Amino acid sequence: MPNNLLETLNVVKKNRLLFSVTSIVDFLYIVVFFIVYFIIMFNVFNLLLRLSGLMQSIEAPSLDILDSQRPIFSKSADFLALSSQLFEFLYFLAVVMFVLWIIFQGVNFFLASRTARKVRFWPYIGKFSLFSLFFYIFVVLSFLLTVYLSMVNSVVPVITQGIITFVVFVLLIIISYFWFISLVAIQKNKIIPAFLKTFSVGFREFKKIIKTYLLSFMLLLAGLLILAGVFKINMMAFYFTAVFGFVPLISLLRLFFINNIERLF
Repeated sequence: MPNNLLETLNVVKKNRLLFSVTSIVDFLYIVVFFIVYFIIMFNVFNLLLRLSGLMQSIEAPSLDILDSQRPIFSKSADFLALSSQLFEFLYFLAVVMFVLWIIFQGVNFFLASRTARKVRFWPYIGKFSLFSLFFYIFVVLSFLLTVYLSMVNSVVPVITQGIITFVVFVLLIIISYFWFISLVAIQKNKIIPAFLKTFSVGFREFKKIIKTYLLSFMLLLAGLLILAGVFKINMMAFYFTAVFGFVPLISLLRLFFINNIERLF
């Protein structure tokens, strides 16, 4: 496995310009992702505060005479309106995150794939979007499952919130495992063969693939720990390390993953 990492570094040396472009795209993706995320979540947080205050006013009698005379169904209507806005923002967040993934990561996975073989842009992006949509739907359904189980558990406390979180976490790991394999499978195969080989290779070559995942995760974790240490020392050094160290590491690990998994097909 370390030899494969050294091979990936050699690939980077031979494709410096291409690798630089992927790092820039990764940087832009991170910046845009967090800007959009915090803007939407700011509105979601405000809606949650308003919903919390409204629920307290419905449950507890108001000391304000005028407010206490307000019909209960009016407050319920406000609650439904705020709930509707909340779900609209969450729906918008899910759609925007998916679009950003397709635009930025679609380009980057294509560029990384180009280092291993000649891949045409539009056919790859089409398959990338289709497979990403398939697995993304399961990611969204996993989060909805969390909400549903939490609501059921609040009425009939059968399992703890910790168990619910663990179950959803395991589901997300399984989805991500096959999702990233599929993004390598589409390099060589058409849609249906790529779908079938994603799962056949995913099960058959589990040990080899999990080693690639674990090494990538450990290197990413090491990068995060270094970044956290630099953050405590100096803010300017943190920004410099993040842009010129951590972001290229993400691009390198993507290329490392693709080169390793591509050999298994």
